[in-house]
Amino acid sequence: MTIRQIVYNATTKVATIQVDGDAVPVGSTLLLDDIHDARDADDDTLGFTANHTLFHHVQKALYAVGVTDMSTVSILLNNTITTIGGLTTAQFAALNTAQVQALSTTQAAALTTTQLSLLDTDQVAAITVGNLEVMGTAQVNALSTTQAQALTADQIARLTTTQVANLSTTLVAALTTNQIAAIAPNDVASLSTDQVNTMRTSQVQALKPAQVKALTTTQMAALTTTTLSVLTPAQMASLETADIVALTTTQSAAFSTTQLAALSTSQVAALSL
Repeated sequence: MTIRQIVYNATTKVATIQVDGDAVPVGSTLLLDDIHDARDADDDTLGFTANHTLFHHVQKALYAVGVTDMSTVSILLNNTITTIGGLTTAQFAALNTAQVQALSTTQAAALTTTQLSLLDTDQVAAITVGNLEVMGTAQVNALSTTQAQALTADQIARLTTTQVANLSTTLVAALTTNQIAAIAPNDVASLSTDQVNTMRTSQVQALKPAQVKALTTTQMAALTTTTLSVLTPAQMASLETADIVALTTTQSAAFSTTQLAALSTSQVAALSL
């Protein structure tokens, strides 16, 4: 039988369930009550974490110290918040990176745009790729430019095609060159022409040849001469013939002699001159 202790932080209003004898977190107070596992299967058919027993133990311990409104209290078990919707903005913002990582996909999908806007850069980087994948486009676009820049290359690579296709131009323009290079080629193909044309020179040049090759004829036909003029020789060489055919004479005229020198004979033959 495992004995657990209850500690409570009156500032964040989080009751934490710990193994008995664990160090009490800074800012928290050890309560007198404790929790134990069911002694046998007949005592608790739903299991320790799934039934009302956990809540009532915490409620009893908090009532003893004068905390009577359980609607304002969050319960933390095994470093995982068991309830997320009822967290105040202060409570949510106070989650540490380990707690953010421990959120379930169900909890992540239910996060409000307000809650997401409260995360600092360390918390954003701590979001698991699985949780990021289940977020809606409104949730992703709720991130500020500073938060978006905190996303790791792995997180960027795991964004869904729908999420990438619906990124605001503000967020696209804010991405670092490493993040741009991490976008999956098939997701690059989902970018709108507005998204592509909002990229800075450094971002465009950060695209890997495989990403440039993934550009559609529609995207190529809509690229501005400014965007086309900064493509590197390696990127030029990776252009599909069909994409070059889609360019207008005005677009083709934007290429420098250095860029044109990188093209194969078949690519040159496809240019509109």
